[in-house]
Amino acid sequence: MTAPKTIAVAVSGGSDSLALLAWAHQHFQQTTTKLHVVSLDHQLRPESRAETETVVALAAQLGHSAERQSWKSPKPSQNAARAWRQVILAESAKRVGAETILLGHTFDDVAETYLMRRRRDKTAPRLAGPVLQAPSPVWPQGRGLSLLRPLLWQRRADLRAQLMRLGWRWIDDPSNSSSAYERSRIRTFLDAHPNLARTVLDNTKLALLSRHSFDADVGRLLSSGSVSVDPDGLIRANAIDLAIDFHSAAIAILVRIASGGDRQLSDPTLRNALESLSCAGRRITIGGAWLQKTRSGFLIGRDPGAAAHIGVSSLWDGRFEPDARRRLPDVSHPLVRESSPPSPSWRPVIAERIAWEAQLMTDLSQEKLDTYKQPIVLDLISKTHGTSDLPMS
Repeated sequence: MTAPKTIAVAVSGGSDSLALLAWAHQHFQQTTTKLHVVSLDHQLRPESRAETETVVALAAQLGHSAERQSWKSPKPSQNAARAWRQVILAESAKRVGAETILLGHTFDDVAETYLMRRRRDKTAPRLAGPVLQAPSPVWPQGRGLSLLRPLLWQRRADLRAQLMRLGWRWIDDPSNSSSAYERSRIRTFLDAHPNLARTVLDNTKLALLSRHSFDADVGRLLSSGSVSVDPDGLIRANAIDLAIDFHSAAIAILVRIASGGDRQLSDPTLRNALESLSCAGRRITIGGAWLQKTRSGFLIGRDPGAAAHIGVSSLWDGRFEPDARRRLPDVSHPLVRESSPPSPSWRPVIAERIAWEAQLMTDLSQEKLDTYKQPIVLDLISKTHGTSDLPMS
């Protein structure tokens, strides 16, 4: 008998994540799929422990497994907190055998991000984000894991109204209204200018649809015959036209994967780098990888100056895994020769990683987008779970 599928759900106790929990419980309760709730305590506020404990109690009341994780060395940095969250979510999902992590981002998050990115680079091809589904952004902890945001087209105010109808109270983190953070300032500005906010939301809808289409183009390019990986781990990207935005985006992904890490190049950094590769034979080091121009495209390999080591999940430098049945080539391409594993019994996981990311980007059919764009109704009344005795935050 096949074991029931498990999906991890990130729940902080805020309105968006509580709505996500309500949606997931309702959506999967008539299936064999199991939900595992993960609540993360950043330990930056005295109340955070009690808040995450309430989330765990709520998940148990609904009949789901749950865990709370605490940040052992908390830092008052949004970037550091974001990185910690993604690593812990990936590790928690792997422990319960989940391949998908549900996140509670809403359309309000997309609109705020859209404005933030427009301020930085109005010409960037991917102003809207986050997207409906994507690979886990951490590597190698997130290997084989996908992120899904089923509430991405929903408005926060609508979700809060439904939570109030259910009798659920949510947590308002003070940092969400602090003027110290750009996102909070934008949120306050949009609340104060409703007419402008409507225009922003209309533009965001178009930008998000364009982003999903753009990513699908990138995925198709990565999965086409234009991109291949040699047995020694060298990436070949042919028929690349840098005048096409999604071709440049594909190169950025290949550079990240060639580096064995998870640091994505910014659009300006990538543009400046590619402009320096004016003719075949030119080579630069960028993002932990070598990028060399050829007559037909690019060769991409690991920067040999970066330290190679056995990392998480027994991967060597995030690019190779042990395999006694295979042997690396006796002679490797000069671009990757100095960054090869110390023994021949390894195989590159680079092609697997490219294929996985390409699959998630191209698996965004119009039918799937239309499904998640539909308004949702949160209704937890069932034969086994009512709403009157649920824990309140």
